[in-house]
Amino acid sequence: METVLEALKLMGKATAREISARMKIDVREILGILREHEELEQIELVNGWWQLTGTGAKTPRVKPAVPAVKVVNSKERPASPAVATPARKINEAVLAELMTQHGELTTEQMAKLAGTTVRAVASTLAMPVNKGRIVREKRGSVFHFDVAPKALTTKLPAVDDVIQQPEPAVPATRSDAEFLDAIPQMAKCQAAEMVCPTPKSIAAEIRRTKSRLNQLEELRVTVRRLARQQRALGF
Repeated sequence: METVLEALKLMGKATAREISARMKIDVREILGILREHEELEQIELVNGWWQLTGTGAKTPRVKPAVPAVKVVNSKERPASPAVATPARKINEAVLAELMTQHGELTTEQMAKLAGTTVRAVASTLAMPVNKGRIVREKRGSVFHFDVAPKALTTKLPAVDDVIQQPEPAVPATRSDAEFLDAIPQMAKCQAAEMVCPTPKSIAAEIRRTKSRLNQLEELRVTVRRLARQQRALGF
């Protein structure tokens, strides 16, 4: 049976697939055989072609340089970078206290005294300045801030000075007789012993009222007609 070395000697140079087709062996098995011969430096891979060692221009193998490990003395070790101290959280009360103690201050001065950044001071001052609790004054190109003067507290009126609101008068309760007298005459019963009108009397009163209403409506129509006639005649 032909070996890989014999096949390469006859073929000169070939790929792993060509060697596999010639020897009728699986290409993965051929690759394993080729790697074994390459480790023994019997063959070499040049530009994708397998060939016997020394038959062509051999690319020299350069071993990767191992970086030298420098032993650093503990005394020569560079100092670790300093960790930045986080800015102190502030609020309006902190800045107001600083201005109360030191008077008018700029944002840079307040940031230095409070141990924070100028941006944090500016953002904290925005709201109280708009509300008028802190006064801002520009001198040249620099803004100075100060606590606004406190408004005079209004004195609460004494208890004796408060005007007593009169209590609403409680309506006097009426007797039954007064209540019945307040009922309209049309709703009163004819009989003295009755305390409320009967449905019949109420119906009669409704009929009389409707009749009176109809008469008034007819009278209104007649008056309007007469008024139109007078205007037409020029009166």
